[in-house]
Amino acid sequence: MRKSLNDILSLIQAAMEQDSQEPAPTLKVHEPTRELIFKGSPWQQSILEELLSTLPTVPDEAAHLRELEDLRKRLNEVTAMSEQLEAVNRELQVRLSTSGASPTTQPAK
Repeated sequence: MRKSLNDILSLIQAAMEQDSQEPAPTLKVHEPTRELIFKGSPWQQSILEELLSTLPTVPDEAAHLRELEDLRKRLNEVTAMSEQLEAVNRELQVRLSTSGASPTTQPAK
C-alpha cells in the first residue's frame, strides 16, 4: 500500500511541477491517519483536486466491518425469531392434535 501511495504522490508532484513559474508544492502523507498534507498555489490545488478525483475510492474497512457486524446481529435476531415461531408452531400442533381438531393447512417446510 505504501509503494502505491508513493507512486501516486510522485505522479501528482510531477504533474504540478510542469509549471516552472510556480515553486514546487509540498505534498506529504501523515502516516497514522493517511491524510494528505498539501501546501501550494491555488492552481496547484486545482490540479491536485482534479487528479485525486480520478482515483478510485478505497472502501472504508472500518465501515465495512461495522456493516458486517450489524448484518450478523440482524441474522441472529431473525434466527431467534424463526426458532420462536417454530416452537409456537409445534405447541399449536400439539394442542390441535390433543383437541381432536384437524388443521386446515400444513406448515411449509
